Amino acid sequence: MGEFKHKDKNIENKKHVKNKTVAEKIFQETWDWLYSFEVIRKHKPLKINSKQDFLRRSQETGAGIGKKQLRKAFSIHCNSERYLRNAAKGGFRYDIDFNQDEEISEEHQQNFINALKEKKKFISRAKAYARRKEEKQRQYEKRKLENQQDRNKDNGSRLQFKPRKNNNSDIKIAVKKSRRG
Repeated sequence: MGEFKHKDKNIENKKHVKNKTVAEKIFQETWDWLYSFEVIRKHKPLKINSKQDFLRRSQETGAGIGKKQLRKAFSIHCNSERYLRNAAKGGFRYDIDFNQDEEISEEHQQNFINALKEKKKFISRAKAYARRKEEKQRQYEKRKLENQQDRNKDNGSRLQFKPRKNNNSDIKIAVKKSRRG
C-alpha cells in the first residue's frame, strides 16, 4: 500500500481554500464588467433607465450579463453611501459613456438626501450593535478568567469532603463543590 505524500500539508491547504459557488463567480464577473465603466467607478449619478443601456452594451460586447445579475449589481451600487452622497449633491446625471445627460431634479435630490440619512442611521445602528456585542464578549472573557483564577486558588480540587449523616452514622462523603463556595 502506498502512502500519501504530504498528507497533512494537503489537508491544511484545503482548509484555507474557499470554493466559490457558481452564482458568486457569475456575480463577480458581472461586478468586474460593470466596474470597467468610468461612471460606475466614480459613483456618479446614473441616467434614468440606464440599466437598459448597460444590458444592451452587454449583449453587443458578448459579456453575457443577464437582467437579474445586472439588477442585483445596480441595487448594491445605487444604494451605496458614496453613490447616494454624489447624487444628493445635485448636478448632472451621466450615461454609460460618462456624458452629461440631464440635471437631477429637486424632488430626486431630496429623495437621495433622505435615502442617505436612512443609510447613515442604519450604519450607526450596526456599529453600535457591534460595539455592544464586543463589550459583552470582553465582559464574558473577563468573568471566565476570574472564575478560572478562583478555581486555581482551590488547588484544583473540585471535591470537598463534608461530614454527612447516613443511617444515623457519621460518614464523610465526597461532595462536588458548588461554584458559589
